[in-house]
Amino acid sequence: MSTEHTNKSTSLWHMEKEFKDESSGIVVRLQKKEGFRPVYSIQVSRMRDDGRLVPFLPIFIEARNGTVVAVKDNSQVIDALIRQASEYAREAAQMREAEILDTKIEKEKADVNRTKSKPVHGIKTLGKMDHAAKVKNGGTGVG
Repeated sequence: MSTEHTNKSTSLWHMEKEFKDESSGIVVRLQKKEGFRPVYSIQVSRMRDDGRLVPFLPIFIEARNGTVVAVKDNSQVIDALIRQASEYAREAAQMREAEILDTKIEKEKADVNRTKSKPVHGIKTLGKMDHAAKVKNGGTGVG
């Protein structure tokens, strides 16, 4: 196995893309770490009014007359954003796999072209070579 596939990269994570729900302020950041096959991760946060991300997600509880009537935890919004981020990462990973496959095919074609044997001479060419050998040896007919 090639070392380029097994070496752990020391590169840092960087933000690849941000998926945001404007109404709730929930943000899913897709982060990427470069390598032969890049690695992805997500960060779920909430955007404050001042533009800072905070790691705490609110749960809104609505109560009437001493009874909880609704709990809003943004789980559907979070799920949709995570799905978007995952789909983006899947498409990016598929593009990278296609590049890897194309490179492998090109290398194999180059190897095949490099190792092709010399073409076998045809009968006419062999006859000419036999005649040249006879003349060289004084017409004895020994090649």
